[in-house]
Amino acid sequence: MLGTPIEFKVLLMEKSLKLDNQQVTQLPFKVGWLVGMIEAEGTVGIYPSANYKGKKQFKPALQISNTDLKIINRTSAILRELGIPFYITVFHPSKKLRHKTSYLVKIGGYKRIEKFFQTISPKLFVGKKRQAEIVEEFVKSRLNRERGWQFSKWGYSDYELNLVNEIKTLNQRGVGSRNPHRLYARQA
Repeated sequence: MLGTPIEFKVLLMEKSLKLDNQQVTQLPFKVGWLVGMIEAEGTVGIYPSANYKGKKQFKPALQISNTDLKIINRTSAILRELGIPFYITVFHPSKKLRHKTSYLVKIGGYKRIEKFFQTISPKLFVGKKRQAEIVEEFVKSRLNRERGWQFSKWGYSDYELNLVNEIKTLNQRGVGSRNPHRLYARQA
């Protein structure tokens, strides 16, 4: 939990935001809610993308998936208020399945992720803190290389590929202590 507004300001990095008093007092709650949604209903990762001249490409992304449109609307309102670019994809199930329509809020791409981490520090994350740190490191590394219209054509350094492999391992199903009661049951 954050102690003082100064600590929050440092973690949030408000320098790029112009907010009135009421917005500032509600902002810690909104950012906490957003981070909680990413922790509970989201993913933080680096994903394979289309090949460029026969070489595999990777794209960073933060995603929140849900079937509740109220949650999606609140998520998008907070992201808009923070000035973080995003887009929403709607998934309609086939009529044969009894699934609900689902929504995916995605912050994808190097510059959008850079903007996210300039606004919200990975230090605010708990369960996905390491994933957030890896994505931030990966984006910084890629953007610190020569900036060009297709900076990915220079390939990936060993450091960047290690980050991709580390986050892939962290995001695999069953990694970590997702079901500690099952682990205890196996030992008995």
